[in-house]
Amino acid sequence: MVQGNLGTLRIVAAVLLAACMFGCADEQGGGSKIKWKKSATLPADFPKDVAIYPNATFKEAVVGDGLPTESGAYLSWSTKDDIPAVRHYFTEKLDADGWHVVSYPGVPAGWMGEGGVTVVATKWGRTASYAIGAKDGATLISLVLPQK
Repeated sequence: MVQGNLGTLRIVAAVLLAACMFGCADEQGGGSKIKWKKSATLPADFPKDVAIYPNATFKEAVVGDGLPTESGAYLSWSTKDDIPAVRHYFTEKLDADGWHVVSYPGVPAGWMGEGGVTVVATKWGRTASYAIGAKDGATLISLVLPQK
């Protein structure tokens, strides 16, 4: 029973992550109007109230052509700290910064390895979804800021 529920939750999590990442089609059905760009640096207009793990090395960003919180963004970091420490930091920091942590299920994507978690938080109509997992001896942190 638990195994079936985990499979269903993984599918739901994957669908939600894809929806957050790519947003909705425009009103005329022509697809998304956002132009995505990849960057090796954190966007200059990255929201100040979105938590960044302090002991992590920034890897990359894929950001829409507007502000990250307006057009959506995917950002990634890596750290040598373990998954529980990273998860604890985000749940505590987001809560202290006025975010409501709505979920941190143990429903990792395949790349996240054993013990991977997701931390999802909302604040004033915005969502920040952190996927935290282990790969190649490091803890990887992926952040999705969905399109408004």
